[in-house]
Amino acid sequence: MNLMSAPVVIGAALMSAPALWQGFVTGTMPVDVALTRALIALVGCWVAVSAVAMLVGTPPPRVTIVPVGDDATPAEQPAPPAT
Repeated sequence: MNLMSAPVVIGAALMSAPALWQGFVTGTMPVDVALTRALIALVGCWVAVSAVAMLVGTPPPRVTIVPVGDDATPAEQPAPPAT
């Protein structure tokens, strides 16, 4: 999973929103502390989303439908029984 992908950045923004609010809007927290907390949240979300992506894995393989009967090509039709 990419560090700057949408799920990672959105999750980190939601996790660090209170710290960013206190740092940039109300001023009750130093800005460098708020940005450090946001960076830690970004790395934490990246690890969590990457772990979930590894557990889920890749999508299942596609099913290939082989025609049977009159729609089948001559190569797919069984040979007639020997008499």
